[in-house]
Amino acid sequence: MNCNGPDFRLLGPLRVLRAGADLPLGGEKPRAVLALMLLRRNRPVPVPTFAEEVWGRGAGDVHANLQVLISNLRRVLGPPGGEGQPYIQTSPAGYSMSVADENLDLARFRSLAAAGNAARAARRPADAGRAYTDALREWGGERGLEDLGGLPFADAFAQTMEHELLSVLQARIEADLACRRHDELLGELYALTRRYPLNDVFCGQLVTALAGSGRSADAAVTYHGFREQYQSEMGANVPEALRRVWMSVSREADVPSHYGAQTLPSRADRTVVDDASAGLRGELVHGRGLRTEVTGRLMIGRIGCDLDLPDARISKTHAVIIPTPDGFVISDLQSTNGTFVNGIPVVAPQLLNHLDRIRLGGTELVFRRLS
Repeated sequence: MNCNGPDFRLLGPLRVLRAGADLPLGGEKPRAVLALMLLRRNRPVPVPTFAEEVWGRGAGDVHANLQVLISNLRRVLGPPGGEGQPYIQTSPAGYSMSVADENLDLARFRSLAAAGNAARAARRPADAGRAYTDALREWGGERGLEDLGGLPFADAFAQTMEHELLSVLQARIEADLACRRHDELLGELYALTRRYPLNDVFCGQLVTALAGSGRSADAAVTYHGFREQYQSEMGANVPEALRRVWMSVSREADVPSHYGAQTLPSRADRTVVDDASAGLRGELVHGRGLRTEVTGRLMIGRIGCDLDLPDARISKTHAVIIPTPDGFVISDLQSTNGTFVNGIPVVAPQLLNHLDRIRLGGTELVFRRLS
C-alpha cells in the first residue's frame, strides 16, 4: 500500500484511512457518492447516474447538491501525496477517481486471490493457502459496503462480493486440507456449516476434515444429516461432488482434491454408517410413556420425519440419531432452537449414553440403550 495516500476500503463498511486514522466522510450521501466513484474508478460517472443511484429515480436536478458533496470530499481526501491534482477529477463526462490498486482493498483482495488460484493450479497448496489467507485479511466486515445497505448499487456489490468471499474461503480451506491441517479446521468448519446449513462445499470439507482426524463416525453423522436436510428442504439429492467425497471417505479411498490424491489415515473402526446398526438397539421415551424404537438412522422433527413431535418450537427436520461402531450418535441439523443433551447444546455429533435426556424445543426425550 502507498503510505503517502489514503487507504480506500469497500470490503465491510466504507472507510478511508490515512496513517491508520479514519477520515471524516460525512453521512450516507457523500459516502454513497464516494463509493460509486470507487466502484467505477478510472472511469467517469455521469451526473444522471449519481442522481439515480444515490438520490433515487425521480430525484430531479441534483447537480448543485452533487457539486457541494464533491467539493467536501476533495477537501477531506486531499491531493495524492500532498501534491498534484485531487483524487476526484471533473470532465464533461462526469466525475472520476484515480486510485492505484495498492490503495484499494478490493483490488488487493482480487490480486491475492488470483495469486492463490495460480498456486492452486500449480499444485502448491501451502503457497495457495498463504495467498488466500492474505486475501481474506483485506475484509473488515461481513458484507461489502455494509453501511450503505438499501442502496441498489451497494446491495448488488455486496451480493457479488459475498460469492467471491465464499469462493476464496472455500479455496483456502481446501488448501489447508491438502496440507493435512484437519484438526485445526474442525472448529471453523462446524461454525461455517451452522451458518450455511445447505452449503454442500462446506459440508464436504467438514466430512473430509473429520475423516482425516480419524473421526469416521462423526463424518458419517455429518454427511447423512446434511443429506436428509438437503433432500427435505431442497427436494433434491445432494450434489454429486459431495456424494463423491462421502464415498471416498467411507471406502477409505483418496479424497478428491485439486492438489492430487491424499490418502486418509487407516482406521480399523471406519465403517459405512448403514452397516453399523447390527446388534444396536435403543429407544426414545417421550410424552406420556410413548416409546419409539431406535435400531437404525432416526430423523426427528416436526413434519415428515421418522419421529414427528407436535411442538411448534421444533424445526421441520431438527436432529438425527445414527448408529455408529461406537454406539448411537445424535447430531443437530442446524435447527432453529438447538438440540440439548443433559442441558448442554449439541454443537458437534455426540455419542448418546443410557438415560441421556434430549431436549428439542419444549419437548424432552429420554434415550435408553437396550443392547
